[in-house]
Amino acid sequence: MRPGGFALTDRALQLCAFKAGDRVADIGCGFGATVEYLRRSHGLDAVGIDPAAASLERGLRLNPCLPLSPGFAEKLPFGPGTLDGVLTECSLSVIADKERALAEFCRVLRPGGKMVITDVYARNADALDSVRGIPLPFGMTGIMTRDQLTAMAGRQGFSLTNWEDHSQTLKDYLFQAVMGDNLSKPGIRRQEEWKNSWQESICVLKRVSLGYFLLAASKAA
Repeated sequence: MRPGGFALTDRALQLCAFKAGDRVADIGCGFGATVEYLRRSHGLDAVGIDPAAASLERGLRLNPCLPLSPGFAEKLPFGPGTLDGVLTECSLSVIADKERALAEFCRVLRPGGKMVITDVYARNADALDSVRGIPLPFGMTGIMTRDQLTAMAGRQGFSLTNWEDHSQTLKDYLFQAVMGDNLSKPGIRRQEEWKNSWQESICVLKRVSLGYFLLAASKAA
């Protein structure tokens, strides 16, 4: 899941003003599409970390030269202050210990280094408790509010520089997931019960007014 695609990645890079050669880690990189894009299109020294061996294996089959490694956001395989940037696209919401992950992001960044998060969030805080414990697509059960996210980042040593709402990209993505051609293509046709589950999940998510955000923050110098 990555609403907004590389257009949103480009927006994040614009906000952070990374330079060619800057060392950036994509946390929750999947099969490395963003890592490859950052290296090829922006000249960044990008690396990818993901706990899913199958995703990494797929990425390395597609491009054996990609620097992809197994690892967890809560325990990153980098030394203190060795990165210029940390990027996580639609991954924080599925990380169990978000506080620990953000602390790790801060640890591995140099002073003044940039953190970028794109992910889902709840715009209706009053209804957030109603979705706890309900199975939702893409592991969305870890959603938080804007205030919760920014407060957590602040506790871990980050100063917020940008918050942008990109909820329309999420709406477009979910519409394509439920109604788009992918449901009818051979080999990935979903059963009727799968589609019903999707529709039930979206009804639940409407109660919290699910949104999508881009957050950029700096590690305190």
